[in-house]
Amino acid sequence: MATQNGGGANQPSATFVKNLEERIAIPELIEALHELFTDYGTVIDIVAKRNLKAKGQAFIVFSTPEEAASAIEEVQGFELFGKPVVLDFAKTRSDKTVEQTEGPDGLE
Repeated sequence: MATQNGGGANQPSATFVKNLEERIAIPELIEALHELFTDYGTVIDIVAKRNLKAKGQAFIVFSTPEEAASAIEEVQGFELFGKPVVLDFAKTRSDKTVEQTEGPDGLE
């Protein structure tokens, strides 16, 4: 079951990024996001998709909530590909977050 993000200090935490340039190829976008966000902590995963519902959005999974909070604070409004990004904590845990906290079989 997916729950609100933010758990313990040693649990991974996902950041939701929106207002991304939709015309950038996904591999190029992921590379740019990785370069930008590695300054704020250990990036476990980046998820960006091209489908209509997810266009212009991405999820960045950090190893701790503190790293995610630092990225949100520091990168908010940063212009990436000419558009200011908008960040917040993700509302649900990512697959990588669940794997890290519960193991690959989903058990704690």
